[in-house]
Amino acid sequence: MPNILVLGATGYIGSALCSALTRSGSHTVYGIARTPLSARTLSRAEVVPIVGSFSEKTGFLALINSTTPIDIVLNCAEAPSEVQTLLDDIKVLGQQRLDSARKAGVRTPKLGYIYVSGSWVHGSSDEPTNDLAPVAVPYARDQSAKLVAWRAVHEQAVLAASDVLGVMIVRPALVYGRAGNIWTGLFAPILAARNAGEKVVEITADLKSRPGLVHVDDVASGLRAAVEQLPSVWHLI
Repeated sequence: MPNILVLGATGYIGSALCSALTRSGSHTVYGIARTPLSARTLSRAEVVPIVGSFSEKTGFLALINSTTPIDIVLNCAEAPSEVQTLLDDIKVLGQQRLDSARKAGVRTPKLGYIYVSGSWVHGSSDEPTNDLAPVAVPYARDQSAKLVAWRAVHEQAVLAASDVLGVMIVRPALVYGRAGNIWTGLFAPILAARNAGEKVVEITADLKSRPGLVHVDDVASGLRAAVEQLPSVWHLI
């Protein structure tokens, strides 16, 4: 039964992911909680809470190579200014794990690291795209929007860490379902116009826009499948 550490466990995608993992009965799920209230929320969801944050990470980093080691770290948190430092810390722990096994004369799976990015790194285009299309390179058909350009750069850092970590990148499309606030910019003006009795509402949008959509539960199912397919998991019982 692999031990999974979810960063962003109380967030929109993270909470759905934790539910999917615990329902499967195949994983022990740990989640980062910034406050005691968040910790209680995770406990009620059958997730082991680890109090901490990206800026106070000593506790959950110590857990990774503890006597009950973490098999996979799954990062679905939104932390552009801290994500690279965290990856560097996890790489150090991954290398320590490999070195310890090598000294003992045994083989061990790499520490797994799954990074949740997004399809927006492919930029905006009227043409269909796919997950094999290059990003963050000069010859890409479309460049990432400034808002998410950091994700494309970080993806390259994740891939470069594959010598010490078992890595995977997952790019959900535009996520909907339940209380996702990504839709607020679209529907808030409509609601305001209705409440004000207006007959016309103006919304900034591209007439040709056809965003790819995916339900949050399907994102969670896909991430669970990613966990179970990652080469770092040698034995799934």
